[in-house]
Amino acid sequence: MDLSELEPLDFRTALVKAEDKAITTRRRKQSGALRGSSGFLVMIGGMFTVMGGLMALAHYVMPISAFLGGLLLVTAILGAFAAGMSGIMRYIEPGDRKLLPYLFEPQAKAFFLENVDRRERLLERTEAFDDARRAFKALPEKAGSDEVDAGVVENLTERRAALAAETTAYLDDFTRATEDDRRRVADIERARGQPKTADKRALAAFKSKVWKLRNLEEALEGLQDSVEKGMTVDLSPYVAAQRLRGELEREREALVARGLKPKRLPKVRTSPKFLPART
Repeated sequence: MDLSELEPLDFRTALVKAEDKAITTRRRKQSGALRGSSGFLVMIGGMFTVMGGLMALAHYVMPISAFLGGLLLVTAILGAFAAGMSGIMRYIEPGDRKLLPYLFEPQAKAFFLENVDRRERLLERTEAFDDARRAFKALPEKAGSDEVDAGVVENLTERRAALAAETTAYLDDFTRATEDDRRRVADIERARGQPKTADKRALAAFKSKVWKLRNLEEALEGLQDSVEKGMTVDLSPYVAAQRLRGELEREREALVARGLKPKRLPKVRTSPKFLPART
């Protein structure tokens, strides 16, 4: 076995995919909006505080030393920028220890808090392994010879197997501990954005079909430009579009009969010469 056959662990990607199933989109967006606004306020406050203090000091120092006063002004600008960025990054991109407990559902939060050290240790070790794998894999290209002997490959293979077992065990434990959370999040996400009443669901479904008809007929209209004299034309797509239009016309009539106001069908775009007579 050589390094080309040794796959990276990429534990972080698998971990994020698993943990996302215990976080609702709404909670994530609310957290992002709150952290964004808080970070902006902290950034502005930090910038004005640092710049104001140093500029006030420069005002008193300038009569004594123009050089020192100018240096303080430059320091004020740089310090304000550094303070602002430090403040905003603290809120916009906090560490997992601070962020995830506010996003997780109850079971996932409890599991995370109990296993946070285990989680971070696995992330650190797997990322170190992936970095080492990339470094060793690049050696032959840089040195022009095979710098990685069989012993190194064997050692990396053993390390990978051990780490893979640990990461799989962690993900399995997380899955078992968060069964209710993940089911609840899945139900919320499935219902998110769906119309609540039967009439609204029917109108939404009809609108989606109308868009499919529009896209199909636009595509067929584009195909017509490439048809040359004497060329055989496959009529099946045109017949399918015609059949779909007929079905939607009948469905629209039924919706109107229920007192609803469905979307109108688009004007026919396909050339009549390709369509058989409708019956």
